[in-house]
Amino acid sequence: FSRRTRREKLVWITPAQHASGLVYAGLSRLLGPLEVEMVHAPSYFAADPYAWSLPPENGSRNNKDAGLRAHIFSAPVTVATLDHLVFSLVHGFRYADYALGNLLKSVVVVDGLPAPGSPALGYTLDALELLRRLHIPHIIVEGLLAPSLKAFLEEAGYEVVEEGGGFREPRFEPALSCGHLTQAVVERFPRLPRQVVFAPDAPSAARLARELRAFLPPEHLFVHHSLFNHRDRLRREMHLCTLAQRKTPWVLVTDGTLDAACLPACDAV
Repeated sequence: FSRRTRREKLVWITPAQHASGLVYAGLSRLLGPLEVEMVHAPSYFAADPYAWSLPPENGSRNNKDAGLRAHIFSAPVTVATLDHLVFSLVHGFRYADYALGNLLKSVVVVDGLPAPGSPALGYTLDALELLRRLHIPHIIVEGLLAPSLKAFLEEAGYEVVEEGGGFREPRFEPALSCGHLTQAVVERFPRLPRQVVFAPDAPSAARLARELRAFLPPEHLFVHHSLFNHRDRLRREMHLCTLAQRKTPWVLVTDGTLDAACLPACDAV
């Protein structure tokens, strides 16, 4: 698509910050770490140390140059959040003109839309309209599209392509539990040693993980949800990237933080 539209950069937009780390790790493995940069809300502060009265380090203004490269989409591939895309389109930060200039040379992938009831959906649709006006080629990837939103996008001129995923074999066994979820996970653990357990929200995921600790060794249990702070989330994302290569059994407990595309290869969900 980039070659056909004669664009030289790729900008990958995630709807929220907690999804950007795993996308960045996957693209870095695919394309090489020197080709990929990432920008999201916490990086705004690290890129401008003088806002926090921090002294420069090694004469490099605390890596401000490296942070600016990501902010203005200067790298061959940049992973960014939806808010940074909006700020770049409406001159919402100091270097937005440079960011917009690079956007005009990019293909933009919008990896997921906010939920229909989310206030962010309106900003997303406005950003998509600006991308169309500026003739910036872009692709929207969405696992579940509401009929009304699908009709809206088709009316706006998008070609909606429905795919079944392209997998010849099921990626995992859907495990339905009518009883207590903890008991269901423990009972399936010998037969299905790699399990991903989705909880409705972050407190439920934390509570379920505490219950599972009574039955599973701690080295086999992993927790990842949206209430972890930025530093803890980065540490856990490094563990998630290695789960598929682990030879020992494991159970991952999460909430809606993880998209299905970010899941490690597993036996049951």
